[in-house]
Amino acid sequence: MKALQDGDPLRVGPYELLGVLGAGGMGKVYLGRRDGVAPPNSAAPSTTPPSDAPTTPDSGTSTGTSKAPGRTSGGSSSGGSNGGTVSNPTQAPTQAPTQAPTQAPPQSPKGSPPATMAGYGAHFYNSCVGYCAQMPLTMEWQKQSDATSYDIQYNNQTKKINTVYNATGTSYVINSPSSGDHICVTMRAVNQYGVSAWQQTSCFDTPY
Repeated sequence: MKALQDGDPLRVGPYELLGVLGAGGMGKVYLGRRDGVAPPNSAAPSTTPPSDAPTTPDSGTSTGTSKAPGRTSGGSSSGGSNGGTVSNPTQAPTQAPTQAPTQAPPQSPKGSPPATMAGYGAHFYNSCVGYCAQMPLTMEWQKQSDATSYDIQYNNQTKKINTVYNATGTSYVINSPSSGDHICVTMRAVNQYGVSAWQQTSCFDTPY
């Protein structure tokens, strides 16, 4: 043990320093005695850091706690990986890819188209002698419970008229035929869910 030199502290915390035991890279090691206790049982070594180590604001000396160079107070290594833990940077959580919402298929109407019509009639009720420029054609049929209206396809092949009329009752009069016109007609039932199949087509000549 060496005697204290100028510049050596006289106390470290509750210990009165008695001498210098040695010195090294971590600083000097002193022999100290706790206040109020007689030596030798109270002697304990105390370490102070080198002169370039940080000091406490009030005493200008170390508080007596030594730390190995290159390590933080939490035990993590600031220089290398020997004996310490290296913290990884926080990674942002990956977000799962989102899927576009699937569209439900369009729902079919809750109902059915009407059944095919049982039949229809096509009549010329007006009498004519010789050629008549207007021979009304009357279409007639029975009411169908699953139908709300009826389509009449009218094809006057002589006058090149091909059209569809829609009726809601049980009869419909077409005024365009003339004597000698070749005409074809057919019908189908209609409701809010669709249409039935066309009935069998009937073709005839308008009478004179």
